[in-house]
Amino acid sequence: MRRGALLLEVLVSIAIFVAAAAFCVRATSDAVDALDRTERRLVAADLARSAMAQLQAGVLSLADLRDGSVFGEDRDDDRLMTIGQWRIEVRTRPSLRPRLTVVTLTVEEDGVDLPARFVLRELVALRDGGEEEWEEDEMMRDLPMDIPLPVDEGLEP
Repeated sequence: MRRGALLLEVLVSIAIFVAAAAFCVRATSDAVDALDRTERRLVAADLARSAMAQLQAGVLSLADLRDGSVFGEDRDDDRLMTIGQWRIEVRTRPSLRPRLTVVTLTVEEDGVDLPARFVLRELVALRDGGEEEWEEDEMMRDLPMDIPLPVDEGLEP
């Protein structure tokens, strides 16, 4: 009778240990999946911000973005190297502010079951021409053009 109770205690202990181990493995797996999704979402956010900055600077046009073109520092660079395939969707609509357009960029991972997605919406002053047609605005007119840069002591300029 005593041996049977001891065997039952050992079996219950093993069952509890196996259940706890299975829970820990599942929780670790979920945490790793969540980290992977977060990393892919950060890549999508970086791509959206980079594309929006290039659009605002006049380096890219809406047509380039609609074609999915997002470049590195130079146009000669290959497209930005990222993990996975990414699709960029651009939508525009007029804003209530004159000369500004609401630009919505949606960057979504392509070809995966649970795609990472990031939506960025900003007011942008779209330009028809290149950088040479950029107009100086009123705020820039009052700024001095020859501002000396601060020099730290002990450092060569």
